[in-house]
Amino acid sequence: PAPPQPPAPPSPPPSPPPSPPPPSPPPPARAAIEASVSLIGYDANTFGQAQSVAFVAIVAAELSLDPGAIVITSVTNYAPAGRRRLQQALSGVTVAFKIEVIDYASATSAVGPSLDALMTAPAGGGSSATPPLLALLQSDARLSSVASVTSYTPATYLAPPPSPPPPPPLCGNGALDPGETCDEGFGPGLDNPQSAACDTSCQLDVLYACTDWTARNCTCNNAAGTFAVEVATKDNGADVGGCAQTPCTLYPNRCLANGAGCTEGSWLTGCVACKIGYYRSGGNCKQCGDNTAASAAAVAVVTVLAGLVGYRAAQILDNTSTALIKGIVSSMQYISINVDVNIKWPDEIIAIGRWFSSINLNIDIIAPECVSGNFNWYYIFWTGAVIVPAMLALILALRQLYLRRAYVRTVISIDGDDTGYFVRAHTFFSRREVKRFHSPDGSLVIAELQRQYQKRVAVRTFAVLALTVMYLPVVRLCLQSYECIYHGTGYVLEHDTDLPCDAPFHRFTQAVASLILLVVGLGVPFIVLARVRSLRLRGGLDGARELTSWGALYDIYRRPLDDDDLEDEEKRTHATATTEEKGGGDSSSTGASKATPSTIERADSVAHKRPPTRFERVGALLAVHYLTVELIQKFVVVVCTSPRAADVAAGLLVVVYAAFAAFVNWTQPWRDISLRIFGRVLTNALNRVEVFALLMQSVLVIIPWVMNGAASAVASALLTTMIVFLLILRTAMFISERLSFLRERKVGGVDGENPEVTRRRTSERMLELAMKGDETRLHALKAKVVKARNRLKARYESTRDAIMLRAASGQGNRAMLELVRGIMESVNRINPKDAPSGTAGANIRAALKLVDGASAEMDAVSNPEEAKNASSSSLELTRMISAHQRAIHELVKLAREYADAERVQELIRVANEINNLKRAVQTLPNRLGEREAEDLMSTLGGDACLGSMHRAVAEGDVEAFAEAVARAAAATLSFVHWCESESEKLAVSVDDESLSEVESTILRVAQSALVGRSTATMHRVRAFTQPWRAIAIALSKNKWDAAVVDVRRHNEEMARATLRNDFDATERSFTAAHDAVETFIAWCGKAKQTVASSLTAKDSATTRDSDVVDVLALALTEIERCESTARDPSIGILKAAANVKSKKGRPRQLGADVLHA
Repeated sequence: PAPPQPPAPPSPPPSPPPSPPPPSPPPPARAAIEASVSLIGYDANTFGQAQSVAFVAIVAAELSLDPGAIVITSVTNYAPAGRRRLQQALSGVTVAFKIEVIDYASATSAVGPSLDALMTAPAGGGSSATPPLLALLQSDARLSSVASVTSYTPATYLAPPPSPPPPPPLCGNGALDPGETCDEGFGPGLDNPQSAACDTSCQLDVLYACTDWTARNCTCNNAAGTFAVEVATKDNGADVGGCAQTPCTLYPNRCLANGAGCTEGSWLTGCVACKIGYYRSGGNCKQCGDNTAASAAAVAVVTVLAGLVGYRAAQILDNTSTALIKGIVSSMQYISINVDVNIKWPDEIIAIGRWFSSINLNIDIIAPECVSGNFNWYYIFWTGAVIVPAMLALILALRQLYLRRAYVRTVISIDGDDTGYFVRAHTFFSRREVKRFHSPDGSLVIAELQRQYQKRVAVRTFAVLALTVMYLPVVRLCLQSYECIYHGTGYVLEHDTDLPCDAPFHRFTQAVASLILLVVGLGVPFIVLARVRSLRLRGGLDGARELTSWGALYDIYRRPLDDDDLEDEEKRTHATATTEEKGGGDSSSTGASKATPSTIERADSVAHKRPPTRFERVGALLAVHYLTVELIQKFVVVVCTSPRAADVAAGLLVVVYAAFAAFVNWTQPWRDISLRIFGRVLTNALNRVEVFALLMQSVLVIIPWVMNGAASAVASALLTTMIVFLLILRTAMFISERLSFLRERKVGGVDGENPEVTRRRTSERMLELAMKGDETRLHALKAKVVKARNRLKARYESTRDAIMLRAASGQGNRAMLELVRGIMESVNRINPKDAPSGTAGANIRAALKLVDGASAEMDAVSNPEEAKNASSSSLELTRMISAHQRAIHELVKLAREYADAERVQELIRVANEINNLKRAVQTLPNRLGEREAEDLMSTLGGDACLGSMHRAVAEGDVEAFAEAVARAAAATLSFVHWCESESEKLAVSVDDESLSEVESTILRVAQSALVGRSTATMHRVRAFTQPWRAIAIALSKNKWDAAVVDVRRHNEEMARATLRNDFDATERSFTAAHDAVETFIAWCGKAKQTVASSLTAKDSATTRDSDVVDVLALALTEIERCESTARDPSIGILKAAANVKSKKGRPRQLGADVLHA
């Protein structure tokens, strides 16, 4: 027999999971077979390592042995004897090998005979028969050269060696002998007690950890996360002791190291259960409190109240608000589902998930184990998945049946006489007949029928809300019935290890869960899909009664048509055009009016948008069925949390959340609704927040999964912040929608007063909001009005049908028909009016033609080349303002028509155009005089003035300089005269009684603006002409510098002639120098005369402009100073020229005395 194997090494800690132990080595061989065979076709040199390996592999495969059991002992050249040697044409080798087997019996009975059959030819095959080994060798590429197999030497069997004598009895003598790891001294004469840590062969058990070899102080050798105890007791509930190790796969944090058993409150093998007086909280067992029963009662009361509040909300809230509430609930449900994944969540997040689990019908939050000691998972399943949904469905069905019968009784009891219409009824006690809801026109009867119809609708709406909220927890509880794990001697339920999965009652529970999954998990999405599809195919998605009855299934989602897409594109195009106009920097009315047609053309191009692709049509079709997709998403999320492998479950959740976020981003299923959140308008809020929420759920799983318990404080803070932000965002959306809805409460509902008054007031309010640009509140108002109208129309239609049935019974036909006629007239009165014919762009263009004509005339006046033949700019401004006012009036009428028709997008476009025109007409006064002021500044800075001055200074032309200054003065004076003239004309226009108050106000503003522009322009002129003073100084300075250079040149020539004693040359140079001085003095005299004549000319524009007079006076002063200086010999030109260094670098003092000498 094989010797005993060494004990297995201790298991590693549970994190990460322990790897499986290595396979045990094969038992040692106890017998062997030796044989040899000759292979023709090779010799000892060509039969190498590859051929040896191939030979061993083929033989081992045929004998079903491990290749390591066959060893080739020698390879020699084959030498046949005698006659056979002479006949041999090919060389060969003899391969001797040895086969090791387990025992002698196997060698003689199995391996040996199989080897003989492989190496020899079969009997009866004749001379052509070959051993089976030949074909096997030839089929291998490494041994394909084997021609034949011969000279097989039969097997030789080797018997096993005798067993060694037993060792002397040393174990138990109390001493640590060689080969021993412990010795307690339990042998004869010592008789010490033997512990389980040291076995009878004096070897320490690997399940124990001892301090020394005496095995007196030992504990279990288990790590945290693995269950082990030394002794199984009633207190720990272990199945076995002896430090037997059991991995704690369910709750690893409950199992303590070194045989300490379980944490406080948990027990049984693997710490899978909580003791009496403790309840399960996440993965831990916590002690029960003192008020558990009171907490359970409080939760029950809160649940009932929540149901009543939900029923009331279904009556008063619209589909948008209901969808936002479902979003809040779904986020909390997903967070609770995420926390159930067995990754290392921070304790704070586990507590949050536990509180949110109450929404998933998880009654663990009230610690039911503390209320009843016999509580188990079956109570949770049958209560949450069967009893509560069934009772709720039964209550709603009975309520609907009762309301329907009451409605029918009321219809049957309708009657009328000469005094009016009423409902016949009987008192409760006396059974006396009375007339209820009596009114001459039947309005009270109609109101009572509408009230009863609304109650029936509220039941259906609440049923849809309850269905979407309860779908996820019901499916989750049903799937939990199949989550069984192997524990102890069989499979138990993972969520309650006291319940065996093989028990008949659990099999029955699983059958019920399967039926619920089929009916609810798969049936409900299919029913929703079928119902919405039926409405879509018959074109009833937007019918009043369909929206009232089934709108909760689809109303908030985008329709599978292109209307919404066109409206969104039109709105985006118009917003882009408006932004371009604002960002263009042109505040003029001409620019604004010219930008309008292009804006309209871009918006109208939406009508010619390319047809949607097949991919886009599929997305739009899926959008209206998004509730079905959402239910499937919840089903998939619950399925993903079922795998016990935490990494697999976490990875699946991340993929599912990200995939559905991409799906929502693609299909954009929600209607495009803008909400004001935290003071900012969020466009397309529902779709964007839904994508963000799904991505947040994915990140909530990724963070603890990746961090794996590291930096738990940071992870807890980050996750808590994300959860709080997500819920605040969801809640803020609901509050924003409600506030936007409630702000319009002053607009009465269509069923609260005269429909015509209500419609007119609604139209005025819509126009007011459109003019303010408050698109969010405008959409909210329309939603409120449409909701109220649909409810009223549905009630009217239902009442009409009921009364028609009553009339068909043969009693009071004429009276009933009159009542029906009144109902139909009421329905027609609450419908919106028809929209104006034609597109909004065409209607706007027709109104703006007035502005375009006036703008063209004003452009002609503003053109300097045609201004002489045109009328006054102030009068043209008056006509432009009047044209803008007429265009605004036409657009306001158009906006009222769109408001009466409740066409929001067209109304917003027209309102934007009105606001643009109002802004443009306000900027018209600012344009008056703008072109003239710019022309004046262009003249002053152009070639006629400033350019001529610079050329005159460069050439020393005083007359050109004076003419340039005169032109500047004339242009400035002309602008001043123009401003005075236009101001007088505006004063006359303001007093015109034919103008409206708005036009008169704008003209007064224009008059003030013109005065301001004149003052500002003169300031600009003054600042612009300030540098001209330097030009005036440069006029004489440049001439002075030129004369100095000329005299210096003559002085240098005179100095050189003096050094040569050339008196003639000296005299010529002297004369030339003095001629240059006289020339400069003559230029000064002429310049003084020219400038002085300009200053003293009568009625000259030059003398009326003080700035120009200052420039000329400064030029005259500088000319006189230069002339006076030139005439003074001591400081004149001659002196200035003599003080300049010569080219040789030596100063020349050539004053008058030197020259005369």
